[in-house]
Amino acid sequence: MLDFNDAPKQDELRAEKPAQPRRDGKVDKTDIKERLNADVRGFVQWLYSGRAFMHRTEARIGNILGEAGTSLCIELGGVNAGQWYDHATDEGGDIISLYRGFMGYSGISEFDRSLREIAADYFHDIVLDQPAWTAARRTTPSEKIAVNKVKWGDKPREEEEVLGAPIATFRYYDIDNNLIAAVTRYEPKTFRPWCWRTVDGEKKWMIGSPAVRPLYHLPQVAKATEIVLVEGEGKADDLAKFGVVTTSIMGGANAVDKTNWLPLSMKKVCIWADNDAAGRAFAQAAIAKLAQIGCKIWVVPVPADKPEKWDCADCIRDGGDPMAILASAVEINGKPDGPPIFDYLDVKGIKSKPDPVWLIDGLINEMSLGFIYGPPGSLKTFIALGMALSFVSGQQKWWDRDINRNGAVIYLCREGVASLKFRIMAWEQFHGAEADDAPFFLIESNINFMAVADINMLLATVKAIVDKIKQPIAAIFVDTVSRVLPGAKENAQEDMSLFVAACDAVKQAFGCVVIGVHHSNKEGGFRGSTVMPGAGDFLIETRREPGAMEGSIFAAKIKDSEDGWEQTFRAEKIAVNPAKLSLVVVPVPDQGKRDGVGWPSRQVCKDILTAIQKQWTDGKPWCFAANSSRNAVNNIMQRWSLKREVAADILATWTAKGIIAEDIRDVHSHVKGYRKLLDI
Repeated sequence: MLDFNDAPKQDELRAEKPAQPRRDGKVDKTDIKERLNADVRGFVQWLYSGRAFMHRTEARIGNILGEAGTSLCIELGGVNAGQWYDHATDEGGDIISLYRGFMGYSGISEFDRSLREIAADYFHDIVLDQPAWTAARRTTPSEKIAVNKVKWGDKPREEEEVLGAPIATFRYYDIDNNLIAAVTRYEPKTFRPWCWRTVDGEKKWMIGSPAVRPLYHLPQVAKATEIVLVEGEGKADDLAKFGVVTTSIMGGANAVDKTNWLPLSMKKVCIWADNDAAGRAFAQAAIAKLAQIGCKIWVVPVPADKPEKWDCADCIRDGGDPMAILASAVEINGKPDGPPIFDYLDVKGIKSKPDPVWLIDGLINEMSLGFIYGPPGSLKTFIALGMALSFVSGQQKWWDRDINRNGAVIYLCREGVASLKFRIMAWEQFHGAEADDAPFFLIESNINFMAVADINMLLATVKAIVDKIKQPIAAIFVDTVSRVLPGAKENAQEDMSLFVAACDAVKQAFGCVVIGVHHSNKEGGFRGSTVMPGAGDFLIETRREPGAMEGSIFAAKIKDSEDGWEQTFRAEKIAVNPAKLSLVVVPVPDQGKRDGVGWPSRQVCKDILTAIQKQWTDGKPWCFAANSSRNAVNNIMQRWSLKREVAADILATWTAKGIIAEDIRDVHSHVKGYRKLLDI
């Protein structure tokens, strides 16, 4: 249950009012948005008259109009402050769209009106005069809020008070039978999802769906070769009583793109959809997904005498024979009926997509393609191998960065295989870890990424490994890229486009990262066509002088995070037996200020950025003005003992990259200073 507290007086939550409200109706759009995002809690309490459940990090209400319940979630702080999502309608947006939905507005003109109404009724910055003609008068937000307060009250109410008693709960488990989510059904037909979420480092059971939704009956699905896909957990349970393995997805037809379909890869799937337009749309969307992962797809034809909305539950309830219906299923080629079209998303669909998830914090996103590249002898394979072993051995960090998901690794390698065992032993010895039983799998075979047959065999091999270990794949390493491109022209765009397409097929099939180990050219850049670095979500360059025991990695490209940084490493010699030495590559420990030369450590840079944002939030932003006590350079110098040129360079670089910006904090007192725009 979400906790809530008595709301403070609204005037205490709002920005300071101007001395005299303006009557010209003009507002600063940017100012209104920033002030709202800084006061989401107060705005939500005002808009819904105290009916929202107020948690420390989020607010909950029944719907956008403010009816009782908890299905609509509003973020109260952080980088997503003001963002909302309704788990019942699958809609979401920002704080302005929440207000517009509340008022029933649409269109650009209504957007401008929304800002003026908020400025007038909530911030009291301006006065909006109503037209003299009564018929043209519009309901103000304060009037609508007052009406809703009379209708629905001013206290939060639990879902059960509004929806009635729950009649069924459908639980979702991972392949190891650990509970990960659930869906509760209320009568009349209403559903509410729940799942485990991490809030401030603490795991909590909260309303909402997982970012990537699991299949229903996943433990049974993972072991089966033939599965029946239906619409709804209740139907899946009913049909499972006849001895067949069934599944469904959380959220129905609207959740096709949010579901992890990979456990069905290469299996026979029979679709029994509802006999209505929504059911047919669900079947077509599911067919497209299943075809991408190599499934054999069968579809149950609806008997001609069956009514609209007829489904497998109706068949069972009417005393029919569901096994006979399933036996009538016909195999299809995986192509939906009608002319093919591309998938597309509107703005709401874009905003509802899950946030990027880091496999390695700030470096490698899940479901991405990237490359570790450098000249011969730059220790790129040692670095790749160390990263792979960190994934499979349950390490919490790779160098100084958090690993957010461990998992199995497939390592394709044809170079230096004879000495690979010594490199693994050196890594184990240095890290005090044991990798013998870790899910690390080497494939030495010659694989041609330009040949469809080889890619299909690779997919089947990885699928066999997944079925055996019952674990997801975290990453597939290709060491080296040139070894899987026999006869291909690395400078040819057409050849390298085929290679990227093959990597994408592997990535999509197993929901993993694909990491290529590649060589640099004579000039030190990425060797070959620009297609590969262009398609890469991350590019990590390895640098090392011949024979040197120290070198560095350089972040040439990092999607969704800061790049251009360099991390020093050293090669440690490890005696794996009396007659054999090997190496392990480890980061050079942070040197703090590094004697005042160059930038401080990454953690210190994060601390500086956090401090900049806190000063902004507190209304006392650090600024550029040299004669001010809020001068950013002076404050950073004093707090972190940095040299002036270093502090100035940090601010200049972050400003140029759009990480921070100097803006007006308070238009009334003309306070100006830096604020954070992006994380690093």
